[in-house]
Amino acid sequence: MSSNNIKLIHGKTFHHVDNVERLILNHNDLHIVNKEEYHPRIFSNFRNLRELHLTDTFADNTQDNLASNLHDIFVESDLKTLEKLHLEQNEISIMKDPHLFCALPNLLHLYLGDNLLKGIHFDLECMEKLVYLDLERNKISILMRDDLKMLDNVANRTDYFTVEVAMNPFLCSCDDNVFYFYEWMNQTKI
Repeated sequence: MSSNNIKLIHGKTFHHVDNVERLILNHNDLHIVNKEEYHPRIFSNFRNLRELHLTDTFADNTQDNLASNLHDIFVESDLKTLEKLHLEQNEISIMKDPHLFCALPNLLHLYLGDNLLKGIHFDLECMEKLVYLDLERNKISILMRDDLKMLDNVANRTDYFTVEVAMNPFLCSCDDNVFYFYEWMNQTKI
């Protein structure tokens, strides 16, 4: 369902779709700014959904409310089987709700590349099965100590945890946080 200029998905649009495992809604113009424009249980009938592709899916200028509205959608849709979530290219600059992804207990892969994030301002530890986090091509100049500790805590739960941070505008200075970050990069098992 990519590139169809979809702006609105009505509440009963997806009925009897129990067997769908992958839903691709990339490159649309979906409005989820206020509840009059979207139904928070939009994906509730996808009982076996494993992959949800929402790359460049949301209407421009929705990033202020995008995270909180996505949280409502994730909670209300009960996406317990979701393993991969793609949210690239949605101009996400901040996650106002740090528990945005906590309603996705089986999430393995989270793709947040090509956004406007300046750091990790959301809870990763609640996603107990997470093994891959894509943060490429954002606006991250430094990962703070708390972010690095959280990443290490996630990595300690698994034998293999990958975080992609390429093509971010990382600082190169003698600042203590920068030094700590580079030291951490040389020591972490991530």
